[in-house]
Amino acid sequence: MSPLTLSMSSAIDNLLPHSLFDSNNDTPIQEIHFRISAVNQLLMSFLNEVQQNPTVWDYVDPIQLKLLFIKHRELITETKTVFQDGSKIMALLDNMEHTIDKIEELFPEQSGFNFDLERMKERVEGEFIALPSHIKTAKEIKAWLLNG
Repeated sequence: MSPLTLSMSSAIDNLLPHSLFDSNNDTPIQEIHFRISAVNQLLMSFLNEVQQNPTVWDYVDPIQLKLLFIKHRELITETKTVFQDGSKIMALLDNMEHTIDKIEELFPEQSGFNFDLERMKERVEGEFIALPSHIKTAKEIKAWLLNG
């Protein structure tokens, strides 16, 4: 996982631990509101950064981020069952979902990698051509390739 995705995951996990909404947990509503607001701000800041600087994807693994979003969407859905429509917390949760949707729309195009296992196995077990050990430079490689 890239450092930025890992740090975002850690921040969200620390702000919204899964036990926060346990029925045995008597966390004050103000703390829940604060934590959800903080995660919402983190997501909105990340969205803003992605919109202004598309090179942020050089530092973030979209696949890991997608897995993080799946995990936290489940938490958002679970949390929504605790609060009433029209509450400030419900509005924040809706905004978090909306922000995640916007970030996902900005994910870079994935390569068309083919996960055809049979084809991979064939390639791994196939014939390999080794470069002779006496060839060291690009010019020698080119000559070897052209002349066989």
